[in-house]
Amino acid sequence: SGSAGAGKSTTTAALQNHYQIIKRRIHAFNLDPACDFLPYEPSIDIRELVTAQEVQDAVHLGPNGALIYAFNHFFENEREYISDNVDFEDDFLVFDCPGQIELYIEHDQLKKFCRQLERKGYECVCLYLMDCTKMQSIEQVQTQELISKCVQLQFSIAFLQVVTKCDLIDPETTRSIVEQQYTGENQFHKAVENLRQEITPNVFYLEIDNEESIGA
Repeated sequence: SGSAGAGKSTTTAALQNHYQIIKRRIHAFNLDPACDFLPYEPSIDIRELVTAQEVQDAVHLGPNGALIYAFNHFFENEREYISDNVDFEDDFLVFDCPGQIELYIEHDQLKKFCRQLERKGYECVCLYLMDCTKMQSIEQVQTQELISKCVQLQFSIAFLQVVTKCDLIDPETTRSIVEQQYTGENQFHKAVENLRQEITPNVFYLEIDNEESIGA
C-alpha cells in the first residue's frame, strides 16, 4: 500500500523480477481498476472484471469515486473468485493496490481479504511505501507516518514502512530527516511515544536497481 505515485507498481515489478532471478515462483496481482499501464505481468488483473472507467460511464461518478466503487464492488462480488485463484502453495504472492488511501483506512475490504488468505495458511505482510520526495521536512515525514499508522492499525498484520525513490534526491537529506523523526528529536515524536511502544516502525531503504537491497 501507499499513496498514489509512491512506486507500488514499480516495486511489484522489481519483486517479481527478483524472485524470478533466484528461481522462486511469484504471482503478482493488480488490484487497481484505474491503472493504464503495468510494468509486470499480473496473474490476476482486476480490470478484467471491472474498470474505473466502466463505473464512471455507468453510474456517473468522478475518477476517485469510480475507483473506490469499482474496488469495493470487485471485493464484494468477486472475493471468492480471487481467493480461489491464489492457491499457489508455497509461492510468493504480491498484491499491487491503488493509491487512494481511504481504501485502507475507511474501508475494510482488504482487511477481510487478508483474513481470508490467513485462513488459507498464508502469512500476510503489508509494505507501506513512502515517497522520499515528499519527505523533505519533519512535517512531511510526520504526515506520512500518521497515514501509515492508520493503515497499520486497520490491517493488524505484519507491517513494513519502505522509503522509495531515494535515487531522485540527496539520500543523506532524507536519511537525516527520517532518523531525526525516529530518534525523538521533535515534539511530535514525544506526543506519540506511547503509540510507538505498541507499534514499532520498521524502516528500510529499497533501491529498485539493487538486488541486495530488494533481497533484504
